[in-house]
Amino acid sequence: MSIVDDIFAAFGGNNALAEATNIPPQTVSDWRRKGAVNIPQWRRRDVLDAAQRLGIPLSTEAARYLAGETPSEARAA
Repeated sequence: MSIVDDIFAAFGGNNALAEATNIPPQTVSDWRRKGAVNIPQWRRRDVLDAAQRLGIPLSTEAARYLAGETPSEARAA
C-alpha cells in the first residue's frame, strides 16, 4: 500500500478527506485515479494541517511526505 493510500485510510476515505480539507471531493478523488497515486505538492500542507487539527494519527512516513521531507514518490520504501 502506498503512503497516499495510508493517508486516505487515516481520514476515512475520499469524502472525509475532502471535507476535512475543504477541497472538492472530485479533486481529492482524482488524486487516486490518475494512475500515479499522489497528492499534489501544493495541497500536502492542507492535508497535514487538517490531520493535526482533527487529531488524525498519521504514520511517520505519511507525515514526512505531507511535510515535503521525502521525495515526491508516493510509495513507501
